[in-house]
Amino acid sequence: MEYIKVDLNHSQLVLSFQKIQHYVHSKNINNTQSSSHEYMNQLNDTIYKAFEHIANTQDIYQAIEQHYPGFNIEPVYAMNEIYVSSKQAQGSDKVFITNHIDGPFYLFPLCTLLRGIIVIEQHQTVINQFPMAHQHFILETFQALFFDYNRTLHRIDINSTEQDNKDNKDNKDNKDNKDNKRIVLKVHFSLAPKSINCLMSPFKKINTLYNTYARSAFIHSINIENKKNKGLSGIINTCTLLWQFFESYIGFFALWLLTLILISTSLNQELTLTPLIYSVSFIHYGTYLYSYIFRRVIYGKFLRDAIFFKTLSFSLLFILYGLESIELFSIILVLTGICIATLAYYRLGKITCYFGKQFNQPTSGENKKFPYGTIPHPMISGTIIALLGMLLNPSFRDQWWPLLLGHIFAYLCVLFVEIKDMHISSQKLSIEQLTKEFISSHQKKANLLIHSLTISLGLIALFSFLNQISLQLFDSNILSGTFIVFYVLFLYYTTSTHIATASCFYVLPLYFCTLLFSFMSPTLALLLLITCYIVQESSHYLFGEKTMSSRYKNERNALIKYLLQTCYLPALFIQACLFNK
Repeated sequence: MEYIKVDLNHSQLVLSFQKIQHYVHSKNINNTQSSSHEYMNQLNDTIYKAFEHIANTQDIYQAIEQHYPGFNIEPVYAMNEIYVSSKQAQGSDKVFITNHIDGPFYLFPLCTLLRGIIVIEQHQTVINQFPMAHQHFILETFQALFFDYNRTLHRIDINSTEQDNKDNKDNKDNKDNKDNKRIVLKVHFSLAPKSINCLMSPFKKINTLYNTYARSAFIHSINIENKKNKGLSGIINTCTLLWQFFESYIGFFALWLLTLILISTSLNQELTLTPLIYSVSFIHYGTYLYSYIFRRVIYGKFLRDAIFFKTLSFSLLFILYGLESIELFSIILVLTGICIATLAYYRLGKITCYFGKQFNQPTSGENKKFPYGTIPHPMISGTIIALLGMLLNPSFRDQWWPLLLGHIFAYLCVLFVEIKDMHISSQKLSIEQLTKEFISSHQKKANLLIHSLTISLGLIALFSFLNQISLQLFDSNILSGTFIVFYVLFLYYTTSTHIATASCFYVLPLYFCTLLFSFMSPTLALLLLITCYIVQESSHYLFGEKTMSSRYKNERNALIKYLLQTCYLPALFIQACLFNK
């Protein structure tokens, strides 16, 4: 979820909107040079009740519940404010026209703080930009827009052409245009899963505390006439730029995956570079495949992750290649492949190359200039030519041939998926539909309890099997480590952030236990896995509930649905336990 839009233009709220509008104008706020902020708890009783009436309307709660089923919703009055925007961004006001994230608690698990912007009066054509989602909104009067206070990158732009036209029209109607203001309400709601509502209170407190201190610093640094305020403004704007750069080009998710790789390749064994190199070299192919097939991830996040991990992967590859002895024909072939791939990228542009068409992004369209029309699939073909060129270097090939063949195989998989246009479009195969079917098949607590045991033991058996096979074949945890990284990637790219996070809290401790305590042979692990499956299926018959497979065995996509259900099983179980209304 990147945003929720709500229309509040109905008769029950008109009087409350008018009271706040008249209140702001009666204060004669000069917003020419700086913005104005007034907390809800500083308002008089009449205006406070009007604000409260708007913030507590059922339209808002219903919209949030639709996007966050299974969550408790509580208002955070201490953060609410009346905001009058500045006509000229200076000092810390420049933050608003810069890509930024409002809060710092990105990593607080399972909870969300929604910030809503409710437009009371709009004298400017303000565009609310969400760069990661590649979306923008122009709000009308009495419309609201909600987004994640701690995770959503956003900014506001002002359409100068429309604004000039509007100002000219206003000037004709009213020579004194000083009263025209952009007035908005900032409202906030804290969300926590109903089953673990104990997280709500500390989450609200830390966000309120941060907002109070941050707002105080922000207000003091709007006026940059003295050196102290100017310095504080510089710090705020610099931190904003650094934060948005990190979120735009790296992101916490990338650090999370890299940390997971580091732990999985070093836990209970000596840390060496080879497993690390193999583990980070193929992540971008996972982003390609999951994005193309499922098409659920926010497009800007896919774009960021794919470019970051591809850059990391090929940087390592070329560093390793550069350390080996020079082979002229190998270098020529590598450079030829790079030139073909780079020219193909230049012809299409970044958005088209990274599945922009599939994600309904504006693209440059079909390009018939060379290498298109001459070389089939030139981006992938050029990259494979470069990889084959590396194989011609004997010293490099002797040490890294599995890595090169892995890259070639992964690119061929991506090419196959693109040519066949393999993607899931049926609503019957969505995680939402699978969740409904899973919950309806697991209504009895005893059945769910047995599933908690069989799923947990089944995961331990699976991880133990992969660990033992990996140690026997590669003398490291590289196989199981790669599997867990791709599974985490799968969860975050095909489910919501909260479901993926909760699933990781469940799955990863079981995985780390199998790394620390190797107590199961591959044969025993397989036997345990099969036993868990039999007990799990038998539990349904014992408690008189249908198995999920029996629900759709006659459906057209029964096999695909069964495979998806198996892959999603930990996530489905977590939703039944934590997010089930």
